[in-house]
Parts: sequence; C-alpha cells; structure tokens
Amino acid sequence: MKKLFIIVLLLQLNHTFGQHFEFGPDLGASGTNIVNSNITQGRAVIGRALWTPTSGVSALYYFKSKNSDVSYGIHFKYSNSQRGSISEVNSDNRYKFNVNSYNVTWRILANGDEEIGIYGDIGFGYNSFNTKNPYHGYADEFNAFPKLDNKFTMASGEMTFLYSIGINKLLMNNTLVFFAEFSGDAGITTLNSGNGSYRTQSLGFSTGLRYLIINQKPKKTKTFTFSK
Repeated sequence: MKKLFIIVLLLQLNHTFGQHFEFGPDLGASGTNIVNSNITQGRAVIGRALWTPTSGVSALYYFKSKNSDVSYGIHFKYSNSQRGSISEVNSDNRYKFNVNSYNVTWRILANGDEEIGIYGDIGFGYNSFNTKNPYHGYADEFNAFPKLDNKFTMASGEMTFLYSIGINKLLMNNTLVFFAEFSGDAGITTLNSGNGSYRTQSLGFSTGLRYLIINQKPKKTKTFTFSK
C-alpha cells in the first residue's frame, strides 16, 4: 500500500512539476578495489581490481525547464554487485563481498539532435554489506596483501561519492529510453569496523532500457506578429 501511494504521489508531482519520469533495469560491469587511506606515498590500492557484473533498477525524474536544450533531474538507483580486491602476490587470494547500493544523484542533460542526449550525474550513495568474512584464500592475509596494516574487519556499510557520464536516446515513438554510461564512486566513510582506514573505489559501465512513463515536453513560446 505504501509503495502504491509513493508511485501515485510521484506521478502527481510529475504532472505538476515534472517533464518526464522513467523507470527500468540497469545491467553492466564494474572494477572495484580496496584502498588503504593510511598510505601517503605510492599506490594506495591494496591489490588488483576485481571485475564483476552488476544489476539493478533505477528511476529518473526530470523537472520542467523553460530551456528545452538543457534538463535537470534526480536519479534514484538500486544495484547489487560484488566488490573487493585481488592479491597481486597470488590471484587465488582475494577479498570479495556482496553489496547492495542505494544511490541518489543530480543530473544535467544536454539534449541534442534526433532525440539523443548527453548527461552527467553527481551525488551520494550508501553501500550495504552482508558479508562478515570477506577474505577468500589459503595464504595469510598480510602475506597476500602486503599493504594491509591492520586486520580487515567488515562494517555494516559505507557512504560513497558518485559520478557518471553517459548518453541516452529515445526509441519506439518516445516510449523507451536507451542509455549507456561510464560511472565511478569513492568511499567517504571506511568499510572496516576495526582498526585501519579502508575504503572502496570503482569504475564501470552500464546500459539498459527505461520505460518513459510520462513525457511532458516543454511548451514552446508562441510568437505573434501584427501587420499595420
């Protein structure tokens, strides 16, 4: 009942303030790594990047704009992925843990010709961890990851800073939106609960189709001419 109320409220707000509302799945891949923030010289990452698939759903809400060439909106996204690092000493040893991500970003979209747009996002997210023992391997953790200065103990989650850039295109008589983007994030808070200062960082790409639920194009200003 609450979910239905929220959907109805969003649709009503969209009629009042919004340009359009999109909803759909996201699929992609990302390379993540763990960073030891205590390292001040050289590379701070503790190993090689761990590449895994990502999946999720997102909703995009655009506000009305007097300028049809530029639009502004809010992007809500949930995704599930694996994060961690692979040992540079022996690739059989790695940190790997499941993550549920809840992200909110502010979007600016530059509309081009033939219904193609270029956009950029910036915002914040929260990564929820459900893994207590993230280490996988037979070697001692400190031997597999020499840049560790304290035993790695998982926290319940971390806050992240988010950014992305991408393109979208309207399809099927403006009912679907195809998008493709490159994105990244960096941990703001630590992902460990014990001693140490470890954070995650990632770079990746995603693509998908979103259904355009409502599309209210900005009204063009009418001009009148008078003859003598």
